[in-house]
Amino acid sequence: LNTQYGENTLKLTNIQLGSGSVTVRGSAVPPGHSVYVAGHPVPVDTSGNFVAQEILPSGLHTVEVAVLDEQGNGDLYLRDLELEQKDWFYVGMADLTLSHNDTTGPIELLQGDNPTTVLDSSADARLAFYVNGKFGDAWKLAASADTRDEPLSDLFSNFLNKSPDSLFRRIDPDYHYPTFGDDGTVEEMAPTLGKFYVKLAHHDNYGVWGNFKVGYMDNELAQVDRGLYGANLHYESPTATSFGERRFAVDGFAAEPGTVASWEEFRGTGGSLYFLRRQDLLTGSERVRIEVRDRVSGLVTGVRNLVPSIDYDIDYLQGRILLAEPLSATAADDLLVRSNGLQGDEAYLVVRYEYTPGFDQLDAVSVGAQAHYWFKERVKVGLTTNSNDVDNTDSGLNAADVTVRLSSDSWFKLQGARTEGLITGAVRSEDGGFGFSGYDDLAFTNADAGGYRADVSQRRKACP
Repeated sequence: LNTQYGENTLKLTNIQLGSGSVTVRGSAVPPGHSVYVAGHPVPVDTSGNFVAQEILPSGLHTVEVAVLDEQGNGDLYLRDLELEQKDWFYVGMADLTLSHNDTTGPIELLQGDNPTTVLDSSADARLAFYVNGKFGDAWKLAASADTRDEPLSDLFSNFLNKSPDSLFRRIDPDYHYPTFGDDGTVEEMAPTLGKFYVKLAHHDNYGVWGNFKVGYMDNELAQVDRGLYGANLHYESPTATSFGERRFAVDGFAAEPGTVASWEEFRGTGGSLYFLRRQDLLTGSERVRIEVRDRVSGLVTGVRNLVPSIDYDIDYLQGRILLAEPLSATAADDLLVRSNGLQGDEAYLVVRYEYTPGFDQLDAVSVGAQAHYWFKERVKVGLTTNSNDVDNTDSGLNAADVTVRLSSDSWFKLQGARTEGLITGAVRSEDGGFGFSGYDDLAFTNADAGGYRADVSQRRKACP
């Protein structure tokens, strides 16, 4: 019963939270005693340990922890605390290096073929800061900047561009010292490949400059799923329909990615190690999932999204994925009759990521947006658009979808999309990444295509 304690399996979360949390841990609870935190019962393991967390609004609170026996007798612990409405954490550094070079004699003879070298005074500097806090009515701000060591005159030049030495900051910490000596982990609170990062959020609405992920998946014919560096804006209305859907939502982005998207599918081999087609991946851009597909129609019947560091480890430099558990080639289909040796639906590892195509800087611009609006409670209209310009080669898509909902399980959805050029070509491997097969990218450079799709879902009530 306690296995699922603390797990969040909510499909929709429309309650806006702008407060803090309190975590309570305890041990050595006597046998036969129960623990209550803030009036709620908390499971206790066989060793007498427990942990609980409560979400509280800003202000003054008294947290009660009770350890009671079967008759209701025991101990009561009270702790007074305050969750301030304004809370900040910040750190910064400034470094200035002055140097002067002077020489006498025939220095020109020592310069050889590099006569442009000037031995003179120089001034280098570095400014860096990080700030994270909340203020006002559920507003949150996270920002960082790092100019890195630059000449004083060029300290703020190319401030919003990606750093050319980002490759050296993508080294896996498992491969080098130091180690922390415990079970600690490192979390990137301001992910960015440039010198600057900022995220301003109010409830579920936010604006970001830095690294971000977009997942426009509402329209099956026009899915935009990438990890980029640039600007991202997201807004959704505070009101929701009776089915729990946000009445209005819009998300847009603009980026100069400098990377190319890749979509790769690996048939399960019974092993844990899979080699990606590309190397030098953009850190944090991967989205990994396991798909179970019907062996006859190829339709996806089940999806499990994998969590990094828990379900898999990835090497960004060499392009390798190591799963925590081996992935079989098939999954159980619950059929009574076996028609061949490998019975069951097909299992695939699907990996989407961004990679750097070479040492030359890629001249690319990518913009896109997705929005939907619910008319009353039954009709939803959605729009999706994406445009990419890579080295003067344009590609893009435009799509629309209409959903008519009769109940939570009965609906009709009509989708349409039109594409120009090739945005992302999927490739497939049957041997764990040693060989790939797919369409030729050059064959879709100037191609136009369109498509339509209709889906119907209806659930009948069971007979009494």
